[in-house]
Amino acid sequence: MTVDKIEQTIELPFAQERVWRAITSPEELSKWFGDEITLKPAVGSDIHFLWHEHGASSGIVEVYDPPNHFAYRWRATGVSEEEPLAPDNSTLVTFTLTPTAEGTRLELVETGFASLPEAKRETAYQGNTEGWQIELGELVEYLEQSG
Repeated sequence: MTVDKIEQTIELPFAQERVWRAITSPEELSKWFGDEITLKPAVGSDIHFLWHEHGASSGIVEVYDPPNHFAYRWRATGVSEEEPLAPDNSTLVTFTLTPTAEGTRLELVETGFASLPEAKRETAYQGNTEGWQIELGELVEYLEQSG
């Protein structure tokens, strides 16, 4: 059986608008997720990530609904930046923010692994599962330090 999605939820003691800025502002994203981010806040716009250690990835913004939902489709691990973005070479990352009494619940869901070529599926799933654990930890650390 192929696993198709990654789901992670974290509770953050910060206002929803603060968390929204941290996940959608290129300046803030580059402090915890990647080294250089290019993003325009609009559905259909390109999004580019650069990690000096790991290379680049790009995609397209699918949902931009402040301050509740943000989603983008990006190329799976091992897919060339020259290859046109398509459902069989990319996954969809969705952030959902919900206000709570203590701050904000952030739900991250990444789907589409089952549509990837079999040779890339497991590597992409395992790498992104581990990657999101690390990156969301870095988000928490960034928010704690920046307020």
